[in-house]
Amino acid sequence: MRQLSHVNATMIAQVEDVLRQAVYGAVESNRLVGHQDFVYSVVFSPDGQQIATGSRDKTIKLWARDGRLLQTLNANGWVFDVVFSPNGQFLAASTQGGKVKLYRRDGRLLWTWKQQPDSHSETLLFKLTFSSNGQSIVVASDDRTIKILNLNGRLVRSLKGHQDVVWGVDLSKDGQTIASASEDRTVKLWSSDGRLIKTLVGHQGRVNVVSWSQDGQLLASGDMQGVMKLWHRDGRLMQTLAAHTTDIFGISFSPDGQLLVSASADQTVKVWRQDGTLLLTLKQGDAAWRVAFTPDGKQLVSSGSNNLVKLWQLHNPIVTRLLGHQARLQVAFSPEGQRVASVSWDRTVKLWTLSGRLLTTFRGHKAIASGVAFHPDGQRLASSDGTGIIHLWQANGRQLKTFSLLGPTATIDPNQNAQPSAECTTVEFSPDGQLLAAGNTIQNLARVWKLDGSLVATLTGHQNGIGRIRFSPDGKQIATSSYDGTIKLWHLDGRLIRTFTGHKGEVQDLAFSPDGKLIVSGSHDRTVKLWTVEGKLLRTISDHGNKVYAVAFSPDGKTIASGSRDHTIKLWKPNGNLLATLKAHEDVVDGLALSQDGRWLASGSWDKSAIIWNLQQAIDINRLEQIGCDWVRDYLRTNPDAKDTKLCQTN
Repeated sequence: MRQLSHVNATMIAQVEDVLRQAVYGAVESNRLVGHQDFVYSVVFSPDGQQIATGSRDKTIKLWARDGRLLQTLNANGWVFDVVFSPNGQFLAASTQGGKVKLYRRDGRLLWTWKQQPDSHSETLLFKLTFSSNGQSIVVASDDRTIKILNLNGRLVRSLKGHQDVVWGVDLSKDGQTIASASEDRTVKLWSSDGRLIKTLVGHQGRVNVVSWSQDGQLLASGDMQGVMKLWHRDGRLMQTLAAHTTDIFGISFSPDGQLLVSASADQTVKVWRQDGTLLLTLKQGDAAWRVAFTPDGKQLVSSGSNNLVKLWQLHNPIVTRLLGHQARLQVAFSPEGQRVASVSWDRTVKLWTLSGRLLTTFRGHKAIASGVAFHPDGQRLASSDGTGIIHLWQANGRQLKTFSLLGPTATIDPNQNAQPSAECTTVEFSPDGQLLAAGNTIQNLARVWKLDGSLVATLTGHQNGIGRIRFSPDGKQIATSSYDGTIKLWHLDGRLIRTFTGHKGEVQDLAFSPDGKLIVSGSHDRTVKLWTVEGKLLRTISDHGNKVYAVAFSPDGKTIASGSRDHTIKLWKPNGNLLATLKAHEDVVDGLALSQDGRWLASGSWDKSAIIWNLQQAIDINRLEQIGCDWVRDYLRTNPDAKDTKLCQTN
């Protein structure tokens, strides 16, 4: 675009929009192309610098991490699995004909061990793994046994106990416990010397795969029905997930044990939190056979029946998704800007780090919860629900006090039955932390309390429910937006100062500028309006394609953010000039909050997710282009299918 003359502004905006969407949603970063048949197995070397793949095309390929093909090894048969030794110096493979082959990392074959069949049929060996000390290889066999070989290629032991084919095997990282998965619908745990410890039952079909967490405390198993089970090391069933619609062939834990990933014949790869929360669904394009994390946990690699190996980036430098809620949500930033609180119609409040790690889940609401605010001390927060109940919490999740919009005082039994839903509530602390204010979309009033529960004021005058309540930056005034189409400005004692009119629909949200001189509002009339606190309308912005649900000012007052039912967030200068349009949500953007340093924007959506945006990188189109190029640079340099290899070259 830079090299073209006479390019109009509309075309530039469209190209920038496409670039932003591509970068915000990017996950796949490269593809390894070269196998001629199903790629059954893929694994990273322990140092993360090489990738090994095994295929039905009878080859093993070694690749550099950037996608360059380093070497192709002829295995003389289908390759079912490949695995590096813990020191990365050896590569073991299970191949057609009941063979295990051991290679040096440079590709030199050291030995081949062949299972002698018990009958005229050929024995097949499937999944294999190294012991933690690298001195043994454990192999799953279709003769109902688990084979243990030493590093010289001699059979040391056969573990017998399964009643049918053994499809999967894994050894805990401490080397003490072998787990096996079988056609007989069981998972078995064995000691390293071959003693059967326990049989885990519960799967209703063939168990294809087992995988230990890095600390050896959790075991995951996947079956032919797409069910994944998580077990404690002692054999207790911790969780059952209907993870996929058909066979799960691969499971792997992240190095820190916080994530696990599953690969399925339903053509998807899914990333999960350890608690069972689905974080990402990635499309392999055909049956996915194996999946593995890089040693640093920042990338995934998956292999499939489409002859492809795909590399996926898990960290996006611009967007961090907060996933775990089961319904629409709102967000708030902590005063120090290092935590985000989310409140959801699923009746929970969650506290997160900027990196997306879940810190705490607050439970106690008996109805849809939709309002959340941090106390200025950062150690407390308030949340409100559809019954008009406001809970005051410590940041560790302990409930401190309960307020009620339905009565004049805060005296309430927190165990009382839920009242009819008020749909949405709004809650806010005063800047000095001495007062708490709340309103809802059913009642035409708002209330202000001291934190000891004593009522300070009741704000009455709206003709419909209240969408948002805000304190002015100096804490001397309160503004409310209403479904009656107006904004009202109040003294703290409840006396009305003035009413702002001009919107032609429900006013969902409002925010003060940092200096307290301006108010921005967002309405169901699809507009954003900028006002002086004296009530003068300065500007109307009508660029959203649907109702506006959220607005916010940046801490420096130089940027206004708006969120809409059109699924977008728009960033504006106060003069109305559009800075950027952010598209990553899949439903209404219902809440916005900025960190105090202005670096981060949190957005909450009806799509059940929140996103933390790196604002500087999201707005700067040059930085965005650089990030996009960094993302695909390996692909452009190493993939034979890349069309324009000069795309990201600099002059």
